[in-house]
Amino acid sequence: MASIPYDPTLILGNMVDVKRIEVLKQQAEAQKPMIRANDKLNALTASSYKMAMIYNQMVSMGVSLKVLVELSEEKEKLKEDMADAAIELGEATIEAEEAVAQIKMAAAQQKIGLYVESPLNYQQSKVKKFPLSFDSLKFDVQYFRKESERDITSAHSDAMSQHVGFVMQAVGSGFSLNQSSNASSMSQSANSRHEIEGTIVITAVCTHQQADIISPLIMQDTKLKGPSSLRPFVLINKPILLVR
Repeated sequence: MASIPYDPTLILGNMVDVKRIEVLKQQAEAQKPMIRANDKLNALTASSYKMAMIYNQMVSMGVSLKVLVELSEEKEKLKEDMADAAIELGEATIEAEEAVAQIKMAAAQQKIGLYVESPLNYQQSKVKKFPLSFDSLKFDVQYFRKESERDITSAHSDAMSQHVGFVMQAVGSGFSLNQSSNASSMSQSANSRHEIEGTIVITAVCTHQQADIISPLIMQDTKLKGPSSLRPFVLINKPILLVR
């Protein structure tokens, strides 16, 4: 939901005023409550989805009514927590957007600026890919049982595709829809050629940061000499991470 703070002068190899970076840090700090609220809601949504799957499995296993009633009560409590988290996210979003708008407005009032030409030797310097770190790693195993021969094949495939699409949302909506469609097609194809009792779906999602860095970094001596007024400027030769 939150957008990554950005400034058009943040270009690899470009000279950037340190004050602009400080403004971006202020924006990132203002968005932290909204991001935490969004993460909380996403976690509760995932728990609700898993709880529904567990409840359906217990029904198919024929567990006692007492257990089903207790599970149903827990599902209702989880729904209430999701509603509270959604309200919290809405309030945090409004506050964050107002704070970011004020920060941008204060920064925009500084109309007169100084821009410095980059001392980088673009012909001799090279841009390389560099892996920074793993952002997240999520592993999940889910069993989908086909209750009887009378079960509609499409219902079994739809349940699988919905699960895969939900798990893959962290990677992106386009990729999520693509993988969901692939899971449905594979399930329907397998059901048409074999007698399926159930399907085990194993998903693993791992995201990581790939950065562009300048190495080797070669400067032009004639452009390195300048007045002391240029000291607030920094050269971007690696990614600037705004930690949340």
